[in-house]
Amino acid sequence: MRARYLITAVGGDIGSSVIRHLRKKFSRDCLLGCDITPYAGGRTDAGEFFLVPPFTDAAQYTDFLLKECAARGITHILPMTEGEIIVFDQNRKLFEQAGIRLMIQDSKLLQIALSKWETARTVKEIGLKSPRTWRPDDGECISYPVVVKADRGCGSKYVKVAKNRQEYEMALEAVADAVVQEYVGSPDEEYTMGVFSDGTQTRSIAFRRTLCGGMTCTAELVEDEKLDKIAKVTAKNLALKGSINIQMRKHDEDYFIFEINPRISGTVGFRHLLGFEDVLWWLKLLDGEKGFLDGVCQEHPPVVGVRTFGETIFRECAVPAKSDPLEISARGGYCC
Repeated sequence: MRARYLITAVGGDIGSSVIRHLRKKFSRDCLLGCDITPYAGGRTDAGEFFLVPPFTDAAQYTDFLLKECAARGITHILPMTEGEIIVFDQNRKLFEQAGIRLMIQDSKLLQIALSKWETARTVKEIGLKSPRTWRPDDGECISYPVVVKADRGCGSKYVKVAKNRQEYEMALEAVADAVVQEYVGSPDEEYTMGVFSDGTQTRSIAFRRTLCGGMTCTAELVEDEKLDKIAKVTAKNLALKGSINIQMRKHDEDYFIFEINPRISGTVGFRHLLGFEDVLWWLKLLDGEKGFLDGVCQEHPPVVGVRTFGETIFRECAVPAKSDPLEISARGGYCC
């Protein structure tokens, strides 16, 4: 059976980057994209594109995708957002029974990584460093500034830096199910590291990054034995198979882990350009291939990646209502 890959959320920065780089390895007719909006930039790299209902209605979303996979011969699904990953994890047996391979981490790792609280606790347990983390009602003695963030969820709107008591109380009102962390380091010393393991070998790639609107806009490739150790210790203790992203700040020559993203991250495009092709490796792992990490060649510093932007024009023959058929041609507008 010929493999056909569905990449979700191709209107986002991660999904559009993933499908763009897969397009260099696979023919267009093997690549499918979906999104909740028809104006998804990544759709131009897909052989087929279709709209999906929001994942917030998990039952509808799951039922819809199972039917689409059967109708379109989809063999692999690559979820790009954490909300979708949660839905796929909850329904992974249904997809496995349908013969569909999911590019998501196992449930135990997801439980840890999708919770800032559990991440901090686990990082400490395995002997690595994390900012001091507590619940608002723990009675901790607070030394400002502190970071208030949602225990679950991603995005800068759920993260507040409080420099005094008034800002702290305002942050707690704005952020539901909050955890609090000490403010460590500075934005100039923020690092993001992709870590991939096939269960035996571990590979990693790290960048010192600058952020623009919550996204990495420049990424300076760095090599450090301490980062390599963090990658290997994390992979071993989390029984990692596949790819994760570790976010850190450097302070007094130590790296403090403040987040682990159990998915492909926003630096995936930079990584693939430098030989760290973790999306392709993960697909090979799902297909049971062996030895694909042998002889992998990655670039070395000095290298700086810069995120660029482009424009896409969609000339539609009609714009259907959400209740209308969801089929869209990838290149030429709606099928009407």
